[in-house]
Amino acid sequence: MHKKSVPSILPRQIVEKARNWVTVFSLHLFLEEIALPTQILYFLINLIRVTLTVLEIAMLLRAILSWIVMASEGGAARLYGFFTLITEPIVLPFRKIFDHFGWGEDLPIDLPFMAAYMAIILVSLLL
Repeated sequence: MHKKSVPSILPRQIVEKARNWVTVFSLHLFLEEIALPTQILYFLINLIRVTLTVLEIAMLLRAILSWIVMASEGGAARLYGFFTLITEPIVLPFRKIFDHFGWGEDLPIDLPFMAAYMAIILVSLLL
């Protein structure tokens, strides 16, 4: 006896295309699910970069104004106080470490300030 093969309802090419389409569609849905967290992460990294740039500029202006404040007590002193208020929370941990170990006590430059400034630049470069 000769057995007849039952023909498939759908041709093989259509089945393969359907499988490929389901795979592509599933991948598309997966990428849409992870797109939002990726956008949030991208936003946060850019926010950190902008914040570090603002801190870097504020520290640079504080360093420049520290020379001018000695000569005047007007608006430059208030501006120096503003930049000190913004940047001192960043410099303070470095100042505590340097004071604890006694580093740079006899130097005429502010080493903790320079270390904080360099740390901000380093973090900016790593992002």
